[in-house]
Amino acid sequence: MACSHMFYMIRRFSAICIAFMPFNSLRCLFYRCLGYHISSSRIGWGTVIAINKLEMCNAMIGRYNKIIGPFTIEMKKKSAIGSNNNIVCGLWAIDKDHERFNYQRTLILEEGSTITSHHWLDVVDLIRIGKESYIAGIGSQFWTHGFSSDQRDINIGIDCYIGSSCIFTPGSGVQE
Repeated sequence: MACSHMFYMIRRFSAICIAFMPFNSLRCLFYRCLGYHISSSRIGWGTVIAINKLEMCNAMIGRYNKIIGPFTIEMKKKSAIGSNNNIVCGLWAIDKDHERFNYQRTLILEEGSTITSHHWLDVVDLIRIGKESYIAGIGSQFWTHGFSSDQRDINIGIDCYIGSSCIFTPGSGVQE
């Protein structure tokens, strides 16, 4: 376990160095060196991405985001993450003590979906933002862990609009 934690610390340090490279092309190139699949996309200056897996095609991540933890992001075409978001998963989610919960640790942004700015996403389980849906305004929170709940996924349906300061608890969501 200590080896696993050390791996994430090294990855985080590398991501911090990459985040402050002066050009999008350099940031994308070096993030690809970390094993992320990035094509025809933009990653804003100051955005730290230190996760297990990133797949983004023709998508955009804005400035000053903190995207850290043992989880996966899938960004479909024309999806976007604005600026100043915290998208995280704690290392505790991969500890042996928590294996029995089978956390999915995945964020999926379907085609044309958008997370604007200043939101908090706890990606311990699955968060799916449906096609053409918006997490708009500021200050919304998405929480996917809790030991009292078997259903922890958060699903936002197709063409939904979520305004400011909404709080989604494990197992909640909105349908089109």
